[in-house]
Amino acid sequence: AEICSAQVDDRRWQGLSRVQRTNLKILGYDCWVWNNYDFSGGAQTDTPVWQETVPPTYLGPPPATNCNVPPAWADDEMGWDDLAADQHSAAEFLGYTESIWNEDQENDGNGSQGEQQASFDARAYYADVEWADLILAQRAAFAYLGHSKGSYSGFYDDYYFAELPPQVQAAANAVGYTQDVWDNCAAEICSAQVDDRRWQGLSRVQRTNLKILGYDCWVWNNY
Repeated sequence: AEICSAQVDDRRWQGLSRVQRTNLKILGYDCWVWNNYDFSGGAQTDTPVWQETVPPTYLGPPPATNCNVPPAWADDEMGWDDLAADQHSAAEFLGYTESIWNEDQENDGNGSQGEQQASFDARAYYADVEWADLILAQRAAFAYLGHSKGSYSGFYDDYYFAELPPQVQAAANAVGYTQDVWDNCAAEICSAQVDDRRWQGLSRVQRTNLKILGYDCWVWNNY
C-alpha cells in the first residue's frame, strides 16, 4: 500500500495536481489520509487533542456581512486584538493563538520563540481538513470568523466540476460556470456574464447562487 517510489510520495495533498489527486482518490486516498497516514503503523498520533475543548458559548449571532466591512478571515488589517469577543472565543476554540492569527509576527513578545513553535498550528491544520470533516462546533466557530462552506473550501478552486457537490454544480451553472469554464479557468469566472459586475448590480438569483459558492458582497467586490 505504500507509494514508495511514486514521484508524488513526498508532496502534501495541496501540492499535487488535480490529475494526481483524481488518480490517488481511485487508489483510496483523500487529503487527510495522504497527509497523515503512516501505513507502517496506522494513523499518526501527533494530531492535536483540541477536540477535548468545550465549545464556547457565544454572546450573539455571527457578524453579518455587508459591502463595506470584510469578513474577519479576509481582513488583512484585522489583528488578534481587533477581533470581537465572540470571534476571540471562536478562534481560540479552533486552536488559533495571537501569533498564529498574526502570522507575519514571528515573535510578538507574548511568549518565547520556543513556545510559539510548540503551539498547535491551526492555520496549517485546517488547510488539510475538508468542511465535511469538521464537527458542527467547528463550523459554527468558522462562521464567527466570517466563513461559509464555500469560502472555507477556497471557493472550490481545487475541485474539478465533476467533483463539486450537486448544489454547488447547479449554482455554478446558474452564474455562467459551465463545466468547460470551471475546469479550464479554475476559480476565475473568466467568461461568466457576471464577472465584471459589482455585487449591487447582480440579481437576487445570481447573489443566492454566488453565496453557495462562498461569495458575499465584500468578497465579490474586493477579494
